[in-house]
Amino acid sequence: MRSTGERGGRESERVRPRPRPRSTADVEATTELPRSRPAEPEPEAEAEPVRSRSNSRAGARKAEAAARRLRKTRVNTALVIVLVVAAACLVPQVRTVLRQSFTRLPQASTAIYFTENPKIQGTELDVPITVKGVNTGVNTYGVKVWTETSAGKVDGSTTAKIPTKRGVTSAVVTLPIATDAAEVWVSLDGTSQVLHFQI
Repeated sequence: MRSTGERGGRESERVRPRPRPRSTADVEATTELPRSRPAEPEPEAEAEPVRSRSNSRAGARKAEAAARRLRKTRVNTALVIVLVVAAACLVPQVRTVLRQSFTRLPQASTAIYFTENPKIQGTELDVPITVKGVNTGVNTYGVKVWTETSAGKVDGSTTAKIPTKRGVTSAVVTLPIATDAAEVWVSLDGTSQVLHFQI
């Protein structure tokens, strides 16, 4: 009987499983990792780009709003100018001025010349004179007529007014003539135009 029990005890000892050696994975699983330190909050400097972007967006919005106001102001100004010009065109005087401003008008000019050659009539000298004025608004022109000797000495002179009649401004100016008169001269008042004729 003892032998049987010994045998059974030996068999039980044989059947008892041996402890399984611990693998590396088990060691790593049971090894307690050191606790990591809580993450420190990031510095607030990173928030500055957000603020700068928001500031740039706000600046862009302000610039766009200013540009819109400027465009609106220009459009309103142009409309006001158009309305003022349209209203002014209803006045006849303004229409006349505007028409003249856009129309090339001939410049005012005046010319004096001998209608015929001066002639001696006894002791007098007849000097036919014509004045041609363009856009001057003048109807009567003043002239001065004088004679000179060959030495350039004035020996007789007179003045006269030449009126415009039927669109023609001409007259014959008569003055006494000296025996030594050599030339006759004519000047137009208010201008530097001078005529002369050898007698």
